[in-house]
Amino acid sequence: MRKILLIIQMIIVLFIFTSKENKDYDLVQSDSIVLNSVNGYDDYDTVTKCTVTFDLNGGELNGSKYMEPRVYERYEVLPYITAPTKKVNINGGVMNLLFQGWKKDSDGKIWNYDEIIVNDEHFIAQYAFSRSIIIKTIDDYLLAKYNGITTYSKEMKNINDITNGIPVEVQGRITYADMEITNGDLAKAKENSGIKSSYGGCGPLSMIGHLDFLGRYKGYKRILSNARDNVIATDTPQEFNERVDLATRVFSNTKTYEIGIGDKSTFCEPTDYIKGLKMTLKSYGYEDSFKISHYNLLNKNATKINAIYESINKGMPVVVWTSLMTDSYSWLKDITNYSSHYFGIYGYEKWITIDDNGEKHEDIMFLTRPNFGYSQNKYTYLDMEALIDGSLWGVIVTEEVENFKSINPHFYGFPGQYFFDSRETKHSFIEQNDLKITRLRSGYVQSYDSNNKPQEKYLVLSSNKKNAGKAFIDYEFSNVKITSMDISLSMWGSSENLHDNNSRMYIEVFDGKVWRKHYNFVMYDILRGKDNSKKYYFSFGSISKLRIILEHDDPNGTRNLGRIVIGDIKFGYK
Repeated sequence: MRKILLIIQMIIVLFIFTSKENKDYDLVQSDSIVLNSVNGYDDYDTVTKCTVTFDLNGGELNGSKYMEPRVYERYEVLPYITAPTKKVNINGGVMNLLFQGWKKDSDGKIWNYDEIIVNDEHFIAQYAFSRSIIIKTIDDYLLAKYNGITTYSKEMKNINDITNGIPVEVQGRITYADMEITNGDLAKAKENSGIKSSYGGCGPLSMIGHLDFLGRYKGYKRILSNARDNVIATDTPQEFNERVDLATRVFSNTKTYEIGIGDKSTFCEPTDYIKGLKMTLKSYGYEDSFKISHYNLLNKNATKINAIYESINKGMPVVVWTSLMTDSYSWLKDITNYSSHYFGIYGYEKWITIDDNGEKHEDIMFLTRPNFGYSQNKYTYLDMEALIDGSLWGVIVTEEVENFKSINPHFYGFPGQYFFDSRETKHSFIEQNDLKITRLRSGYVQSYDSNNKPQEKYLVLSSNKKNAGKAFIDYEFSNVKITSMDISLSMWGSSENLHDNNSRMYIEVFDGKVWRKHYNFVMYDILRGKDNSKKYYFSFGSISKLRIILEHDDPNGTRNLGRIVIGDIKFGYK
């Protein structure tokens, strides 16, 4: 039996050897199989050819969006495959993307040209997308970034929600048509300061816009005493002179170096920027009004990004400075970007993009002031991803030095009654009787437990009562300047009949001449339930009077309805 088995095995071996000879397997082919085994494939089948198919991923090769499959010898090192090109529409123009390589569909890795091919493959073209460009249209940008089919915004945060203003754009048109620091302002300031650069440097230009914001919207009137917050086409000598004076001080106080070729090649050391900022604030008498913090290369990226968020949430823009961004094509293509630049950030937006495979992508887009002379009323954005690859070298945060005092609903001592005429009372905030409160249809509501025992008192505005329609509470401080307010608000319940189509609630501030609307509430967003309050933060600059107003278009309640509960308030003052 063993002899029979041995004879059968010899016949099989002879048959295999003869078969290989008939198929002309030479020594090289045998070596290839050994190499295959050494590389861990252990595949000794008779396949000798591999087919590679290509997905140009929205690109083109020789004017075609289709690329023919190619057949290669198995275990062959592939020759170089001509790179496709891809163009996308961004900001009303066309941007050429750089080809990065072919991604293998089998394992998601980029094909290396020193690899051997073992099986059929499907290659997908990959392109470098420049995230460091100045974005004007978010939808176009995100659709191009992800081969997306739709986008939508998820969350928006802008310092305008808190301060009722945003920083100006520097290097605007010669005429003062928008709220910009114009080239006319800068030309005069460069002449006054004696600097050599016709550009001035991105550091000083960013500082000028930042200080303009402090004067225009934060109440630091020695910087700008008569700045406007509306868009008109005329200018006044006082406004022109104040803007020129501001720019002159910044250029004179901030050391900037000329480097490279051309008058726009400048560099400002961050330490020189901060020194110039402090010197300029001191020249206006505000050296003790601000704390300047610099988050630099010693801080983690997450720390710097959080510093941006926190400052925006407090109503204060930041200035950032970047290195050469790794995906910037400025040396290849004429694309304006944020690389190696000082610029301002004053808001952020969260966006969702759904790509052509149905996958969701979330992005943070920063609202910026790049100070290249863009229109004041058009937004410019930066993809946050451009900053998280090590390009964000510094964040400079300006914080107001404030004192704080909180008052709770028991502070007022009002009766449990809503008067149809306005009433005035005096209160002690910091000193005796230094706060006058005027109120209309505002009073206490007493709550009771299940045993009819008095519990909490709630301070309430009530507008939805027949013959009413309006309620307000007015705060006038005599010895301090109010800089901010952190307030808790809610609706009493779900049956107050306060909706955006029949009611309004807003905050007004007195600027020394007239009352100005500072913030409009969205009634839908106010939480329902007297104990379910939401905190709102507002930054005012420097004011003495503010008021909260609630209005109803059709007051028909037989009871006191349309109620807004005012909880704890923390005032910032100086």
